[in-house]
Amino acid sequence: MSPPSRRTLLSAVGAGLAATAGCLDTLGTTDDGTPRTDRSPRDSPTPDGTPDAGPSLALGETYETDDGRTIRVDDAAVHPSVVSVDYVSSTHYYERVAAAGAGQQYVVVSVTTEGFDLGADGRKQYDDPIDVPLSVAVGGDRHDGPIPVGRDDSADRDRVAIAVPVVDADDAAVVWAREDGPRPRWRLPDAAVERLAAAPAFEVESWSVPESVEYGTAFDASVTVANHGGRDGRFLATLGVKQGSLGVPEAAWQVAAGETRTVTRTIEPHYYEGSETVRVVVDSGGFREDATVEVTGGPTETGTARPTG
Repeated sequence: MSPPSRRTLLSAVGAGLAATAGCLDTLGTTDDGTPRTDRSPRDSPTPDGTPDAGPSLALGETYETDDGRTIRVDDAAVHPSVVSVDYVSSTHYYERVAAAGAGQQYVVVSVTTEGFDLGADGRKQYDDPIDVPLSVAVGGDRHDGPIPVGRDDSADRDRVAIAVPVVDADDAAVVWAREDGPRPRWRLPDAAVERLAAAPAFEVESWSVPESVEYGTAFDASVTVANHGGRDGRFLATLGVKQGSLGVPEAAWQVAAGETRTVTRTIEPHYYEGSETVRVVVDSGGFREDATVEVTGGPTETGTARPTG
């Protein structure tokens, strides 16, 4: 006989948790099952000098090392794609949509540190999401390789994403996989663990822009997306005009599992004198296409008006 699944157990334990709520002011348990009541857990030495499993923390709790450094993980989400950042330098960067790929999705969390080394000359190393080795433990395996999510000027706080496989697991946690001490774990909430069991699967069925626009005017772009996956999810793409080094705006909308949705966005290009075309790009990480829209009626580079038809 197979053991009950996690979903079956959740409903059974719900009433018991409600009955005991408020009886203990604890923050989870240690590895031996002892309730923790300390609000700032600290390192504890291990007999053989190797890192132990470390405390199990709830999201939002702060872990403090023996040398006074602190780290906190919070604000968890699960998405099939994220807006990541490729840094050329601390002031030059490019945003792009990164898709986790078939059979995978991202666990996304915010990480706040204090007392950790920054980059050279005290500046943040922007191409490294956060200077600690973070991973996600789920289904008996550990997955690492965090990537930065969005642009953050803070040197001690980052939002990062770690790709994990679609897996029906009992629990999951973000782990500080350090080599110089205990490895604390921040437990993902039940809602996030449930989302790991199924992923959206988006398909861009079609998209459209007008063949031509009048100089100086805005126009609409429409994208039709189907979700063939196992749960509802957020479709994310860059959608707009690509002009030189200017970034392309992001667009995001929810698509329910088994449904198709068409969304229209207004595009407002920056028209240059002499512009004859604008290039519109849609890029979801797994799908990328562009289209050229003719510009009519604008001034030429010599200042004379161009015919409209």
